[in-house]
Parts: sequence; structure tokens; C-alpha cells
Amino acid sequence: MFSTSCELLDEDSALTTDTTDLEHSLGWFGSDDLSQVPFSISTNNLVSTTNSSATLPNSVDLVKYFPPIGNQGKYGTCVAWAAAYNTKTAVEAMDRGYTTSQLANTQYQLSPKDLFFNILDSQKGKSCGGTGFTSALDVLVKRGAAPLSDCLLYTSDAADEEDSV
Repeated sequence: MFSTSCELLDEDSALTTDTTDLEHSLGWFGSDDLSQVPFSISTNNLVSTTNSSATLPNSVDLVKYFPPIGNQGKYGTCVAWAAAYNTKTAVEAMDRGYTTSQLANTQYQLSPKDLFFNILDSQKGKSCGGTGFTSALDVLVKRGAAPLSDCLLYTSDAADEEDSV
């Protein structure tokens, strides 16, 4: 079985589906020029902010900069969760030095709901309302996203906690 952001397809239909119908599905249509994708980084061109000849570490653990794992519920908001709640929150945490304790607080987490509702409907999918990263990142660059504490995921009359956005 193959999963897209909006629907579950069986193996046969996934292989024969026209990619124009899957505009916001898997994110890659096979037309990218892979010769333009960097697979390694040369350290020769890196500018050091100190006058030392420090080497880059073999690995870096960024987990401490991410908020707790959230739940998008039954909505097509995975891109908003990835872009605002996870990535932009982590970038701000790195930039501002947030602690793990701060990242557990909704004041320091960016709202996927706020981002999702500020993406034009014309830039959302037809069946589930999902969107692509380009639209989401454009909104983040132009207006940002509200803290989760200001744009909560659940309404007071929500039937259950699965109804998050």
C-alpha cells in the first residue's frame, strides 16, 4: 500500500495514478535535476568565525531543540505540523537558546493551526485540504506563525482529542 497525504492507494492504482492528481502527495514528481542536489559539503569554503582551524563534528544531535511530538488528528495538516510546529519551532529554539522545559510550553511552540488557516484555500488539496511545503514556507516567511498558546488546536466543544488540526 502507498499512502499520500490525503488518501490511501492500493499498490496498482498508486503506480498508474497521474501525478497531476497528486499535487500535494509525496512531494517529489521525479522531474528534479538530481545533478543539482548536493550530496556532500566541502569544508574548504566554510568561513570560520574564529581564527582556529576547528573541524566539523561527525554528527550533531538536534533533538533537544524540537518540541514534544504532536498529533495532527484526522486532518490534512501534516505540512503545517512539519513546517511550523516542528521545524520553525526548532529553528527558533536554536536561535534563542530555548531549553527542553521551555519547548514543552505552548508559548514556545508555533501553531500548525495558525499556519494552516493562513494558507490560501486555492493552495490546498481537493479531498483533505492538505498543502505543500512551498505554500507553507511562503506564509512563514511573510507573516510567521502565532505561538500555540495563542492559537490552540482544540476547541472547548471538541468531541474528542482526535479532533486536532
